[in-house]
Amino acid sequence: MSFFSAEILSGIITGVIVGLILWGFQLRREKILLKHHYEREISILKEKLYFVNYRGDAFRVSHVMYSQPLFVEEIIEILQDHPLDLMERYAYHNKELAALLHAFKNKYLEVRKNAELLDVKTSDYIRHYNANNGKPLADDEAYKIYFSGKIYDLDEEEIQVYLDDVHINNELRSVFVNFREKHFSSISQYVDSRKELIEYAQEIEKAVVHNQPNPFDK
Repeated sequence: MSFFSAEILSGIITGVIVGLILWGFQLRREKILLKHHYEREISILKEKLYFVNYRGDAFRVSHVMYSQPLFVEEIIEILQDHPLDLMERYAYHNKELAALLHAFKNKYLEVRKNAELLDVKTSDYIRHYNANNGKPLADDEAYKIYFSGKIYDLDEEEIQVYLDDVHINNELRSVFVNFREKHFSSISQYVDSRKELIEYAQEIEKAVVHNQPNPFDK
């Protein structure tokens, strides 16, 4: 190999090494910028979550799908359109909170899916029963309210408040008991997932309001 060929080869190798070094520095710089960006994003989220009314546990009784506690909906509204997976990856100083928020959002989607399926089964069962007994579609709403209230284990006195002029009777009770026996698995799955969702919300409250450690990260 001639002197000039060796010099060219050496120059190429040197250029490649320098290029790799510069590329590594650029990647490191971009990663640092991402960390700063998502740390700032989650700090903003944390400030908004601090003002959630975590005692706002009222919910609608008429439909299962639209009956999450108000604070759950408040949290979801705040988290909407935020890339929680990227926050969990890059927000090093708030990694536990980012992971908790990500888990909460995923659990919410699971709860909504279970609620939608349960609502369909509830509506179909009630309409089928009422149609077979010559009752109009307008009567279905009272049954839905009663079913929803019983799924949430409310007292009949609490459910009656939502029923206007319809009074709870043995027929309503019997229809729900039959429905519960037929769809016990779906009801249990929904109730359990909703309970876990509320537990996640309570952990968010501890993390952002009381600044307590998150037990889900053990």
